[in-house]
Amino acid sequence: MVPNEDGEEEPAKKVEDFLLSKMDFTEHYIDREVIKQFVHTIVPVTETCFNWYMNFDLIEKPNDMKKLVWEFTIDYKSALSYRKEKNGMLRQNQWQDLTVRVFI
Repeated sequence: MVPNEDGEEEPAKKVEDFLLSKMDFTEHYIDREVIKQFVHTIVPVTETCFNWYMNFDLIEKPNDMKKLVWEFTIDYKSALSYRKEKNGMLRQNQWQDLTVRVFI
């Protein structure tokens, strides 16, 4: 566990440890039931940016009180890899990278 300057565990590390204890990330696919269990709300900010408000038993707060703890991008390469696993097509000239911001 990584403490912050106040000696408390960093929120991002707490989330990472919790998720790693609950699921296997060796596959690109995450079961929708897992997403339903942990993601409380998904808010589209723009066409390519989404805020995920997590619902953990660890911390209970209204969405507007949650803090940004993690941001990641789904780029063309990641999306293409996923689509190939699912036998789907993806056109590079039509792809726009997606940004996901995770709040707890």
